[in-house]
Amino acid sequence: MSAAAISMVVLAGCSGVPGVRDTGIASRSYSGFPEGMDWSVTEVRPVPTVAPPLVSLEPTDIEPGSETAVPEAPESTPLPDPDFSPRAVWLSEETLAVVTFGSSSCPAAPAALELTGADALDIVLKRTGGDVCTADLGPTTFEIDDPEGLDPATTYMVTFDGEWETVLEPLS
Repeated sequence: MSAAAISMVVLAGCSGVPGVRDTGIASRSYSGFPEGMDWSVTEVRPVPTVAPPLVSLEPTDIEPGSETAVPEAPESTPLPDPDFSPRAVWLSEETLAVVTFGSSSCPAAPAALELTGADALDIVLKRTGGDVCTADLGPTTFEIDDPEGLDPATTYMVTFDGEWETVLEPLS
């Protein structure tokens, strides 16, 4: 075998099958948010600025040791922390979407849904992809068709791996 053929086999083993993503229990997955959903993670506001004080370029008669007034710095308004926790939303009566954030080549996929009460649900996530992942951060949507035991008219308290907690609103 030539060196090129060997390297292709080795590289293919690291990356998995091109274009195929492990979707866990989902029927399909894709990068980004579900169509029509606006899940902005941060609201960007312009940072207020203050014009610098005018300074005379002409020589002045300032006595040594006299104090000059320094304008106060404006109060800074911190931006809200982005929320990159997983989310769940009904797309239709038959389809539940789970959105996770992370590497686009190794996203966390829903591996199991477990009803932990009449209105409580735990979604188990598993890392997908190969041994090498891209160092990007983005949303990946996983669509689960006909999730067993879930009623789209019920409000559920959802945990992901028992850590993150969110509300799955009923389908309106």
